[in-house]
Amino acid sequence: MRIAGTFGLCCRHSGYSQRHLRENKNNVGDFMTSWFRRFLLPGFVFQSMCIAGGYGTGRELVEFFLLFGPVGGLLGVLPATLIVSAGCIVAFELARITRTYDYRSFLQVLLGRAWYFYEIAYLFSILLILAVIG
Repeated sequence: MRIAGTFGLCCRHSGYSQRHLRENKNNVGDFMTSWFRRFLLPGFVFQSMCIAGGYGTGRELVEFFLLFGPVGGLLGVLPATLIVSAGCIVAFELARITRTYDYRSFLQVLLGRAWYFYEIAYLFSILLILAVIG
């Protein structure tokens, strides 16, 4: 199926057919809302959950990325963004393909039998961090 226009691959995955887009040219807002919800919103939720507290003040951005000036900061942010985005895409796609939407079943698919050892190591690292901070 060939999809013309600027939307390309997104049309096929969002449930909008080429005929639907031709017939509803003025109704592009619905398509963009669906595209936003399907592709951008999960990334925004992931970012806010994982790093919003740390990067909310901007102090960490200054310490880690702007140490080598503005150009060096941008060159540092770009690979970090790409790596985190790629990991998030792979994890979301694995969860979608295997239909594992909860933590434990996702880890069982991702790590196999080693998921139990991951839980123990995670608990140990949390206790170690609390011991060092406290």
